[in-house]
Amino acid sequence: MILQLMSCCHGDRIYFSPKIIPNPQVIEKHGRDVYMDQIRLNYVLEQGYTAGIAEIPKEITPKNRIIWGRNTR
Repeated sequence: MILQLMSCCHGDRIYFSPKIIPNPQVIEKHGRDVYMDQIRLNYVLEQGYTAGIAEIPKEITPKNRIIWGRNTR
């Protein structure tokens, strides 16, 4: 089964917490959206998925990152 999440329209609230939190310097270097996507990706990885972040063309949406995952269990 493949899991795909469109990582758009998120705020600063975190509804789950991965064990590994990204370095907050990511916010300064790449912005809050990238940081929040990294939190989401870490959580998906910790749930046993092979996962990553892909980008779609910015012409489709400025929030162009997609978190994908494949269940490895």
